Amino acid sequence: MSTLWLYLHFPLLPLEVLYHSDESGPSALLDERRARLWLCNTTAEAEGLKTGMAVATARSLCPQIQLLNRQPQQESQQLQTLALWANRFSAQISLRSDHGLLLEIASMLPYFKGFNSFYRHLRQQLQKLGFSSLIATGHTPLAARMLARDGGFIHRESEPHQQALAQLPVSALELDNKTTERLTGMGLRQVRQLLDLPRDELASRLGSELLERVDRLTGQQPEPIEFFVPPAHFCQRLDLQHEVETSQGLLFPLKRILAALEGYLHSRQLRAQQLQLQLFERASLHSDQQPRQLIELNHADGEYRTESWLELWRLRFERLHLQRPIIALELTAELFNDQKPSVNDLFHSTRQQPGMTPQQLLTRLHSRLGKQAIKRIVPHADHRPEKSWKPLEATSLPTPSTESSFPPGQHQRPGWLLATPKPLPPQQLQQQLIRLLQGPERIVSGWWDNAPIRRDYYIGRWPDGRLGWLFRDHQGNWFLHGWFG
Repeated sequence: MSTLWLYLHFPLLPLEVLYHSDESGPSALLDERRARLWLCNTTAEAEGLKTGMAVATARSLCPQIQLLNRQPQQESQQLQTLALWANRFSAQISLRSDHGLLLEIASMLPYFKGFNSFYRHLRQQLQKLGFSSLIATGHTPLAARMLARDGGFIHRESEPHQQALAQLPVSALELDNKTTERLTGMGLRQVRQLLDLPRDELASRLGSELLERVDRLTGQQPEPIEFFVPPAHFCQRLDLQHEVETSQGLLFPLKRILAALEGYLHSRQLRAQQLQLQLFERASLHSDQQPRQLIELNHADGEYRTESWLELWRLRFERLHLQRPIIALELTAELFNDQKPSVNDLFHSTRQQPGMTPQQLLTRLHSRLGKQAIKRIVPHADHRPEKSWKPLEATSLPTPSTESSFPPGQHQRPGWLLATPKPLPPQQLQQQLIRLLQGPERIVSGWWDNAPIRRDYYIGRWPDGRLGWLFRDHQGNWFLHGWFG
């Protein structure tokens, strides 16, 4: 199997990492002296702004321009987050200082059922991230990087890569200025001209450093690569460029962290069952400690997909009120279970029913209403009907083999039990307005906890056809205790 590399270049990463919403107007990064523009987004370029322009000139051309300061620490952190996201596409990833990721993809193509399917899936996922990117493939790491920085080039075979590389200017090799000027002075303006020279002559005239770079480009010499090692535990922090005052405003930065979580879980074939989100609030003037609040979100069956978790967080944020503006957030995942393997059994149906599963419904209800709002009923060892069950927190749905149910017996029980028995007028029984169909069933219990009962239960039919569960106590009074469906 021949080698194949893919390079993801994020040219606007230093600027886009500072965005706080999906849509951003004209914006630019300032240089170290804050006097000129260092990087402009496409919206700013459309207004006539360009790199190196003075701030005063930029403001005169585009008064609504948003000028930002570069944050190298956030750039590095975001590139690592992107590397975690890319784990679903490659097991060998290298972070590059020019805001790029190098991926080995030849070994992954069978998993994605071919190159075209791999590339289509990669493009779809990249669009969801919201980062500008240039993509190129190459049969050497340097070739993929040069083609990506030149605008991108996608192909599976080696010969088209060689043809595309030959057309690149020698400046794409990113040599020092002195060497580049010497090459152009000799009339060598394209990589093709360098590759046509004999290796011995190239080394004697231009030095071994240039020859080594050309050999790495063509694959005659391997390039040393330091691969990214994912952390053993997932914990991602994101410092926000702007204070967020509404809970729904947290969804955009959270989406980028969830994309990294998906890659982390996908590479380990895991599903997260619980996420913990710490919201760091702006500190008050009278306190040295930064206040924070912790929010837990559970998934009954476990999940790894970004879209599913983002929807659950959206529901959870609907009942979240922020006391102070949020300046940073940190997401942690520690509770996992294994991903369900795909079934390729000829006799196993993999068709999915429309709509959500019961576990997904339970998870959504927990997110919107809270865990304490959802209860399930389980049996309790007591003959008194009102004490023969108890509510428990519905953290998960019971499986058919372990589902709690009342054991069947010779006596029927109503599906709807009243919270408290309702007195019945004696004339309803005396005038036979209620016809007794079954009974009596005597229940005598509760003498041990000072709540004794002695009742004779009957099943009766009302004039309109309803079936009720009624009893007569030891004093001869009649009560309605439940209804049959």
